[in-house]
Amino acid sequence: MGDRGQDWSPPGMLRAMLWWPPVAFVIAIAVPGAGLLPIAVAGLALALIGIATAAVSRRRRPAEDVTPATGTTAAVETSDALAGTLQVPQQRAA
Repeated sequence: MGDRGQDWSPPGMLRAMLWWPPVAFVIAIAVPGAGLLPIAVAGLALALIGIATAAVSRRRRPAEDVTPATGTTAAVETSDALAGTLQVPQQRAA
């Protein structure tokens, strides 16, 4: 069976928020007396970056053409009298 590739990846905001712990650690090491405010601001900035990148990627990516899952069949009528009814498996568009 061939490699199907990556079926799922985290949404943009979650992907950006995964950077919050290392960023908070660097802020705590670089500016130990700063307190929680810079860490909270960094989290908010990362969330906004995640939302913005998700919105931009949605606008740039065309809508997917999704059909029913593999394994189902649908009867397709043809105009050719010799062909009759043709069973065509429905597959997800790549």
